[in-house]
Amino acid sequence: QAKSKVFEETLREFLFADDCALFAHSHADLQFLTDRFAAACRRFGLTISLGKTEAMFQPSPSQAANAPKPPHIIINNTEIKNVEKFCYLGSTVTSSGSLDAEVMQRIGKASTAFGRLTKRLWQVHCIHLSTKIAVYRAVVLSALLYCCETWTTYRRQIKLLEQFHQRCLRRICNIKWQDRVSNLQVLEKCGLPSIECLIIKCQLRWTGHVIRMEDDRIPKMLLYGQLKQGHRGQGRPLKRYKDTLKANLKNCNFTENSWEATAHDRALWRYQCT
Repeated sequence: QAKSKVFEETLREFLFADDCALFAHSHADLQFLTDRFAAACRRFGLTISLGKTEAMFQPSPSQAANAPKPPHIIINNTEIKNVEKFCYLGSTVTSSGSLDAEVMQRIGKASTAFGRLTKRLWQVHCIHLSTKIAVYRAVVLSALLYCCETWTTYRRQIKLLEQFHQRCLRRICNIKWQDRVSNLQVLEKCGLPSIECLIIKCQLRWTGHVIRMEDDRIPKMLLYGQLKQGHRGQGRPLKRYKDTLKANLKNCNFTENSWEATAHDRALWRYQCT
């Protein structure tokens, strides 16, 4: 709460390899940034792929019911398409900020990876179960939980992921519903934790990595920062990543006053997050 330690930072663009995401609070500001970005590309001899460039309007929760029309952004005399969701760095970003589309996308990709190995691995009886589980973790779970470190999950989304996880493990172990085997017994037989445990472990390890960053790094500024303008409405507001993190720390018996000091010790933090 010390005023001397409070500073303001405006984030306008996120650059990663050949991808760029521009942010603005108004139509005029976004058009101005886009024009400057297009001019800089022309100076360096770069070409913007207009077919892959999209615009998305994210209204605040208070404006969701009566949201204004999406902006019309023009690049090189061409109006780019307005979308409700798009894929950025492998993750699905939606105008509402909901994780539902991303969860369904992850389940679809993981299901495709699982199906391709059905005849070559899962139905081959001469391969040991431990080998199948190792491949399942490397191929299917990695596709299912891609970028789960940054997820803000609700119970319904965890339930969908758990159902897919159990369905895959039961097919690997050839366990049918008539066998009356509980989900806990399936996890014990495969030597795997639940999806919720895996997500919590990934989020805690990622949070420890952010804690150890320098103070001027964008992920750390976003973790400790808050919006300068706006307020949360009455009733139960939408969950934030901080809310999920606090719940995970409480469930894992980390004290609120000492977990940051523990996270600075990388080896100790990784040991306690296992």
